[in-house]
Amino acid sequence: MSYGLLGEKLGHSYSKIIHEDFYKIQNLNYLYELIEIKKENLKEIEKKIRSKQLSGVNITIPYKTEFIKYLDIISENAKAIGAVNTIYLKNGKLIGDNTDYYGFKMTLEYNNINCKDKNVYILGSGGSARAILKCILDLGGKVFIVSRNKNKAEEKFKDSFKKINYLDYSQLKDIDKDDNILINCTPIGMYPKVEDSPIEKEIIKNFKAVIDIIYNPETTKLLKYAKEKNIKYVNGLFMLVAQAIKAEEFWGNIEENLFEIIEKIYFKLKLQLYKNNIVLIGMPGSGKTSFGKRISEKLNRKFVDLDEEIEKVKNMSISQIFEKYGEKKFREIESEITQKFSKQKDLIISTGGGIIKNNKNIEALKENGIIIFIDRSLENLINDIDVKHRPLLKNNVEHIKILYNERYSIYNKAADIIVKNNTNFNNVLEKILNNIVI
Repeated sequence: MSYGLLGEKLGHSYSKIIHEDFYKIQNLNYLYELIEIKKENLKEIEKKIRSKQLSGVNITIPYKTEFIKYLDIISENAKAIGAVNTIYLKNGKLIGDNTDYYGFKMTLEYNNINCKDKNVYILGSGGSARAILKCILDLGGKVFIVSRNKNKAEEKFKDSFKKINYLDYSQLKDIDKDDNILINCTPIGMYPKVEDSPIEKEIIKNFKAVIDIIYNPETTKLLKYAKEKNIKYVNGLFMLVAQAIKAEEFWGNIEENLFEIIEKIYFKLKLQLYKNNIVLIGMPGSGKTSFGKRISEKLNRKFVDLDEEIEKVKNMSISQIFEKYGEKKFREIESEITQKFSKQKDLIISTGGGIIKNNKNIEALKENGIIIFIDRSLENLINDIDVKHRPLLKNNVEHIKILYNERYSIYNKAADIIVKNNTNFNNVLEKILNNIVI
């Protein structure tokens, strides 16, 4: 089976990486190629799909509207949006759909953002805005299109969408501070112009959630404004992956676990694109340090053991710190060290077993990292653990059981990825690497 992305200039596309990793996960021996083509040759692509030389294509600018004339059927969503980005053959009919709609919807679900009965302000009026606008309306949100020229924006949308409000940027400062959502569908703030923002900093306080569909840089100027005000913020990377894998569903290559696979590829791409830290959590004796060192070697990243860093700062062992200062003081030092290393990039971080006792530690580590829970069974922990250097475990085995029961659900909740560690070391290492390397 052969698929591809159709466009004019595709040098910076991540589509090939995403789809090829999907095929790897699904054990499919399929091809995905970047197809740069001139407008006058689009008919050749139609012929290749109809003759099954190509099993399906994604389409990007400037052909999202141009290819519609070759289709037999266009989905209701794509019709309302006025553009297609996914083409496939079904029952002899050439069908076009738009997965941006679904990618955005899944982004809202993934980040627990509810648009129903909310005021949603969309910056921009291009193709991406149309897909997002349709999604918001279907979810019961009240849409405000914000444009430099609101009359021109109204002309673009009035035939396809009803019940839309139109504003210019100067009116944003006067909106009521309510349960509002802001979505940036403009390219303002995209690399390399990372110091640009579509709105002024003071306006951000009027919103409870901010979504920027830009994914490079990871945190645009707009999202930095939201972060400073402790407002929920989301970039466009999850949407990028979700809309791509939704196409695979249309092509018949996935029937279940859609969200699970999207998340898996999202984490991998995030690590590759942003050089986020890989953070290992779990019970003492679960193998965090051993796995961390090997992952560090495999990926050529610096390894940091937070317990060792604490020992360096105090010039004494963890056991000595507990004996001299007590657990409360130790946790304070642990949090300081955690804050320090969580701000750095491209690290493999092994944490102490109790790191999850302070939620601020997890928040800091998640800010710039992917958290992997090394989940070792209680039986194996008891058999293997060395209590000599673990002050909270040195009294008896029963205390290990108590800590395990107290912490297990917290580890699960904190983790982005969970890897069971109940087989041999190399098998578990391979599982971890399969979850983080594209």
